[in-house]
Amino acid sequence: GVVVVVAGFGFYVWSEAQGRATEVFRKHEKDVAERIALLPGGRGAHPPIFGESLKGNGWPVLLRALKGFQAIPEADADQVPEVNGTMDEKDYPPPTVLDSIFARHAGPFDELRLALRHSEVDPGYRYEESLSPQLANISHAMSAARFLLGVASNHHRAGRDGHCVDPLLMGL
Repeated sequence: GVVVVVAGFGFYVWSEAQGRATEVFRKHEKDVAERIALLPGGRGAHPPIFGESLKGNGWPVLLRALKGFQAIPEADADQVPEVNGTMDEKDYPPPTVLDSIFARHAGPFDELRLALRHSEVDPGYRYEESLSPQLANISHAMSAARFLLGVASNHHRAGRDGHCVDPLLMGL
């Protein structure tokens, strides 16, 4: 009899605690959803940075761009100081050398520009659910950002400061 009473009391306490925890989580989810709804343009929406806005989700185009940056041969990537980590001004190649590298690999830059013209760029996962396997794209995005910085820096070193804006905007 005593075991049954203790087990029943334990079950009652456990079910009460679980019910309270469930209520706390529901309130939290509602709060997060309300805060996300307050973000300008909602989830993933933004005005186009380049040209006319394209309807739909630019996420697949962004992924193609990131893969394109990853596909740039190491021999070319190593020539870009912002990619290879040599920031000593004595080691910078002439701007014409970097111009030719960036021209040869214009595809990923064009894809990124196209992705950013879409009305939204939304990976489709819920940020409030913490880390996601899709966050593996962060390393690709960081690599792309280094190339974009390389383009902007090369324009700056060549005295073409007006051309720095596009790659810097794409890096945001």
